[in-house]
Amino acid sequence: MPKTKKAQKLAEAARSRSQSRARGRFKESVTAPKGYKASGFSLYTRHLNFVDQITHALKTHGMPKANKSLVVQQALERLEEDLRGMGTAEEYVRYFLEKQAKRTAEA
Repeated sequence: MPKTKKAQKLAEAARSRSQSRARGRFKESVTAPKGYKASGFSLYTRHLNFVDQITHALKTHGMPKANKSLVVQQALERLEEDLRGMGTAEEYVRYFLEKQAKRTAEA
């Protein structure tokens, strides 16, 4: 869908402002660490509440720099461990279907 003229002008103005501010404020560009990439995704409220609960527990019990990213990264590490050795899409599907069936049965 083509942008309207107003949207194009606003986008150009924003780019121009950010470039001129960056030139005046930073001597060198700031980049993310190698192997790191920011990502946004959606979570169910109950999952986000759980992440918040774990983050709070970590912060108040000896890990003051703990954050949501740390908790999610650790959860992904656990998933990676669970999936290690599986190499086909069928194995991944079977893993997730079995996990969903188990959760449904326990509910």
